[in-house]
Amino acid sequence: MPILFGSDIELPRDPQEALHAATKQYVDAGLTGKAASSHTQSYTTITGLGTAATCNTGTSSGNVPVLDSGGKLNTAILPALAITDTFVVASQTAMLALTVQKGDVAIRTDENKTYILKAEPGSTLANWQEILTPLSSITSVNGKTGVVTLVASDVGAIPTSEKGAASGVATLDSSTKIPIAQVPTQAAVSNSSAYVPTGAAVYSHIGASSVHNATATPTASTIVMWDANKRIKAAAPSASDDVTIKSYVDGLTSGKSYKTTVSGTGSSTTFTVTHNLASNDVTVDVFKTINSKLVKIFVPWDVSSTNAIILNFAVAPLSTDSFTVKVAL
Repeated sequence: MPILFGSDIELPRDPQEALHAATKQYVDAGLTGKAASSHTQSYTTITGLGTAATCNTGTSSGNVPVLDSGGKLNTAILPALAITDTFVVASQTAMLALTVQKGDVAIRTDENKTYILKAEPGSTLANWQEILTPLSSITSVNGKTGVVTLVASDVGAIPTSEKGAASGVATLDSSTKIPIAQVPTQAAVSNSSAYVPTGAAVYSHIGASSVHNATATPTASTIVMWDANKRIKAAAPSASDDVTIKSYVDGLTSGKSYKTTVSGTGSSTTFTVTHNLASNDVTVDVFKTINSKLVKIFVPWDVSSTNAIILNFAVAPLSTDSFTVKVAL
């Protein structure tokens, strides 16, 4: 049962333990400076707060923006940014349909040009500015445009596949010569004008008289060939520029004379004169030039054959001596 007092009780001292009684003075001193459980507190009395704590949320000047449900800021409050995106499109229609902002780039594959958006919206063609590149004087290569791949026929060249192949071109070996395997044999060229022999085939071809249809017997439309005695056989001449033959000459000289010049050697006393008059019955006159005049001199002579005589000088003529000999029938 509680103890009831008829008047105030004065406590001798402040409480020391949790269950000790306390005076009003002690309680009032403990509550001094403490706010009520429900009250309005000025931010100026709160320490440790940043400047944002004094701002309202919102999108007006001085407000603190709040993130949306996706954790991002509203794009309406963002300033224009210098972020450029690049888009590759295949037509003007596709370029104008892009979701872009100022500074974005569109690469047109249909015309190999590049455009940059100089003003929004991107759906307006005039807002797109072509980016100029250095001019090139080459617009096509051999009639081809774009990514050009040339083949041998574009430049009049022979494909490498035709080297050493039928109807192609010959190849050269390491010494810049045509391999013998690509050279026709002598048999292949003997009856064909389409081939030209080389190397050993050339020498074999040149030395083959049958290939050239050569003959030692005078035959029309054939090549003249030396006989076994190293003489050339021919027919009697008819034109002034025809090659003559011995029998023709003999016929012309028959009953006529022959004249030649004999020069001394300083040692020989006999000289053979071949006149080809086909006769032993000849006369011989010998002349020597003295004082620029021909002077007839006597020189003994003998008949050597029907076509030759021998002059017999008593003393060997000097090498400076010259004699004119005339043989007549």
